[in-house]
Amino acid sequence: MADCEEELVRFDVNYLMTCLTHVRKTAYSIVQQPDVRKRNTPQPDYLIEDRHGNLIAIEHARFLESREKREWEAVATKKKGIYAGFLNLPTPEELGKRLSEFVDDKLSKGQFTEFGNCERILLARNRWSGVSVGKFLRCESHFKPLRRKDCDHFYLIVNAQLIEVF
Repeated sequence: MADCEEELVRFDVNYLMTCLTHVRKTAYSIVQQPDVRKRNTPQPDYLIEDRHGNLIAIEHARFLESREKREWEAVATKKKGIYAGFLNLPTPEELGKRLSEFVDDKLSKGQFTEFGNCERILLARNRWSGVSVGKFLRCESHFKPLRRKDCDHFYLIVNAQLIEVF
């Protein structure tokens, strides 16, 4: 992970811990980075602990419009030196479907396999330009991931706000 990306992930995890501290009325601290320690197997990015010894495994990800769209934009930018295009604002159905696919894809990688003994959180930062908190709230009825049982909570950071998706 590049230094800038690593700092952003750490910032997001600290933000989640601050929010959890406020809501749950207990303090959290980072105890491990399993993915750094055991690079050859799927591991969550962070392991945090509250002051009572309860552990939480956190996997961090970036929510994008789609990998294909990003790759197409990168190729277009490389060819022309710049890319100018329209923002593709999704309908609630499209956003719910894409968010479901995203969660299923991330959870299928097995980062939480060895961490069934603690709370498991998928934390994502929204990187889909123009998609606001309101758009995410309107897609709720269309959000139907298949692997929901593989994770206890899914939080999404949108415009500096933490949304608990489930």
